[in-house]
Amino acid sequence: MRILIITPMLKEYHCAREVFSAVETDTDSVYRFARIIKKRFQLDILQCGFELETALTYYDKQYGVADIIIDSGSCASLSNEYDIGEIIRISRVCRDGKRDVYFDDPGENDQIRTASLIEVSTGIENRHMRVELGKKADVCSMESYSLCRFAELRMVRHFSWRVITDNADAEMRTDFKENLRIGCRKLYQYIDNILNDLSH
Repeated sequence: MRILIITPMLKEYHCAREVFSAVETDTDSVYRFARIIKKRFQLDILQCGFELETALTYYDKQYGVADIIIDSGSCASLSNEYDIGEIIRISRVCRDGKRDVYFDDPGENDQIRTASLIEVSTGIENRHMRVELGKKADVCSMESYSLCRFAELRMVRHFSWRVITDNADAEMRTDFKENLRIGCRKLYQYIDNILNDLSH
């Protein structure tokens, strides 16, 4: 069983690598890559920036198609229902002009709240934009739609867990910087606890 965790940003990648004690390999690649062999599965961590589809295609060619792909990282809340620092599971993802896509449900072992996500092209720090986007989804990020669609086309099990780092408002940049590392460590510790159930 091979599980691939996608981390868009470098700080997210380093948090995941540290939490899982994964060893960085393939240093000649343009993408950061780390691996650890667990008792029941192999875990790969890929940092891909915004070139998500290109990075996933590269991974497939180098290592083969993963059995499970996990979308992870930070997101911004578009709703007062969710709190900074909260870990959520993404169920539905939307993007303007595209049909909605859905992540798989990991089942009863995952007890955290679910949220819908809209993919955006830039950070949101405008109240009006937050309100408009909040009519479509609970949170936003810049990567999840592409990953979900990629996994769907390959018929690979795919899940998404994110941590909320800011409220998509005027304090976005400050909140994001303050909460990213501590939030991501908490996120990957949570994912670590649930991976044994996913690998059955």
